[in-house]
Amino acid sequence: FRICFGPLGKKERKEPPGSCDRALSIGHVKWSVRVQEKPKNGQYVLSELEILDNLKIISGNPQKAVFFSGSKKITSIESNVVTTSRKSLYDLLLNKYIDTGGEVCFDYELINVNNLNKMVFFKNGSSYEVSHIAACDGINSICRLRTLESSKPQYSGYSVWRSILDQKQQDINFHLGPNFHVVTYPINEKKTSFVAAVKKNKKHKIIKLTTKPLSTPQKRDVMLKKLIMNIIL
Repeated sequence: FRICFGPLGKKERKEPPGSCDRALSIGHVKWSVRVQEKPKNGQYVLSELEILDNLKIISGNPQKAVFFSGSKKITSIESNVVTTSRKSLYDLLLNKYIDTGGEVCFDYELINVNNLNKMVFFKNGSSYEVSHIAACDGINSICRLRTLESSKPQYSGYSVWRSILDQKQQDINFHLGPNFHVVTYPINEKKTSFVAAVKKNKKHKIIKLTTKPLSTPQKRDVMLKKLIMNIIL
């Protein structure tokens, strides 16, 4: 979803499909808020790979997205998306890749990339000439280091918590507020994904999570629910 804010004006705008307009007050200024569902480009790719239908079966298929200001409901819009876990998507992609003759090479740690010669070098001493590189090697990316001048990661000011809750949920819920947003959505019939992003601010209390291992899923769920309430209230 894309959320756009702007001062209310007299100029009329054509509302694109899958969007809705609302108004809210911030201080003494009224703002327009447009919530627009982004095109389902990812679904087109998965459909071409012939795994979209299987993904829908094992994932969440919410029909509505609900927006809250803190804990107060603002509005809701219809939705036609697939919400899933990375594991479910990765498993389907891997099986499809293997079925079509693909090969996964383990114990190959990347140590260098030569863009001019199109060569990649690995810690085990092997090297290969390649046509394409999908640079999915994390925050300390060697590929980024070799291709971008200012490649050092910089802290954005946001801290993000993610988890999977043993909790049933039908809709996508967005909790929006100053310096935070919380999103929860179903990933299948029994589990819900939880994502909380909090911006570091001296005026706001910093929420600390325990570093001790949580012995049961129930204890983990209780801790995360407390976190949600600390953020949105």
